[in-house]
Amino acid sequence: ALYIVDMYRGIIQHRMFVTSFLRKQIKARGLETPLGLGRIWRVVPDNNPTRVIPNLSTLTQLELVSYIQHSNGSVRDMAQRLLVESTKPQPEVISVLEKIAATAELDRDRIKALWTLQGMGRLSKKFVVSSLKDSHPIVRTHAIRLSEPWINEKSIFRKVTALAADPNVFVKRQVALTVGLNETPEATFFLLSQLGKVDQKKYRSAATASLMGKEAEALEILGSSSTFSQDTLLARKTL
Repeated sequence: ALYIVDMYRGIIQHRMFVTSFLRKQIKARGLETPLGLGRIWRVVPDNNPTRVIPNLSTLTQLELVSYIQHSNGSVRDMAQRLLVESTKPQPEVISVLEKIAATAELDRDRIKALWTLQGMGRLSKKFVVSSLKDSHPIVRTHAIRLSEPWINEKSIFRKVTALAADPNVFVKRQVALTVGLNETPEATFFLLSQLGKVDQKKYRSAATASLMGKEAEALEILGSSSTFSQDTLLARKTL
């Protein structure tokens, strides 16, 4: 079905985004009124019945899990929300989600299962490490993001930085963004070393963004590291 929103109110911005100038304009034109009016039109075809949408709020946790792989995106999102909001996640539910995250045919479903486990507080470090090796680059990208609670651990840091050599640009960029959360000098050194990749502007921008707040440490490394000193000398000779 196609939904059309016919909204009467003249403004929808949150008050946090309304400047003093806009506030005066809104008041002068009465854009903040009326309240509670408008319509939502649902357009449906005459020759085809609409799909039946299940009432997910009546289902158990175990029944909800099957809808994580539903063909309708709204149904998948609703099932995920209800699972995340549920109290005392059942062990069998976690097992099914892990199986989906590991073996589902569609990368979309593997990603959805991973984030559902994360939202339920049941995503293990071991499982994230396994997902870093997924065959699909976007799943690897999400796995890098999900590794952030453990990024200060050396083993996880090394596994994530190893993906800087991944052929996919989204994976590489997420590496640079996630490594910025690591608070060790090794992370700063790694990010500095990535700035020389002049052929990958978006990746360099991500590495630069991750160096925010680490400027003093970065300057100290640049001044004391023989690696960067050699690079500087080579650059001068080239020029």
